[in-house]
Amino acid sequence: MDEIDISLKKMDEHVKKVIAQESLPFWLQYFPTQADASDFIKNCLKKLLTRRMMLRTEWYVEIADKMPKIHDSRPALQVIFLVALAEGIARRRFTKKEADDMGPTQLVIDFFRYIIGSDKKELEMKFRRSLTSTGYHQLYISSIIRILYQVRNDAVHGEDYWDFSLVDTKRHKDAHEPHWRLMTSGWLGPRKRKRRITVETKLTYENLRDIFIRTAIQNIQSKF
Repeated sequence: MDEIDISLKKMDEHVKKVIAQESLPFWLQYFPTQADASDFIKNCLKKLLTRRMMLRTEWYVEIADKMPKIHDSRPALQVIFLVALAEGIARRRFTKKEADDMGPTQLVIDFFRYIIGSDKKELEMKFRRSLTSTGYHQLYISSIIRILYQVRNDAVHGEDYWDFSLVDTKRHKDAHEPHWRLMTSGWLGPRKRKRRITVETKLTYENLRDIFIRTAIQNIQSKF
């Protein structure tokens, strides 16, 4: 090994050490112990693929968290980056051709193939059709994802970034009441026959963000 190779190896080790130190605070809350979080980061840093997946997760979530500073009470702007996170992480698990053939919507749906049972149950319990609109109010996880993806589309293309809402415990003082739910809406159905449905939700942005992050962890670990 010549001097250039030795220098590059030392530089890579230094970069990994810096990344591990800076990333640890972000991941700590999603693992039982600090050792578990550190092990996850170390495993991510072993391969360029999983390193990119890990850093992409941190990057998109940090941007989403900062959206209220740009425009408060517009969770659709935060959903843009959570959905981008899901698509980006899922895309990394496939070849470019496979990902392009699947398309963005299917990639986001595939991202949630790794959702853990408790998170799936939380989504289905806290995000459902309004009882006033139909007798069948539970939404399939794929329908919830499609609604969120359409929220993302409408916000990105400037058509609507204000109608969709999530619970804000600072503003919604009754949110802790067991039967209280926030009324919002979303679009569901085939591309050319989408219809607006009324949705009841108890989801906060923090709930949704954490579900995306935990699902990202499962996606990343599938590539270890």
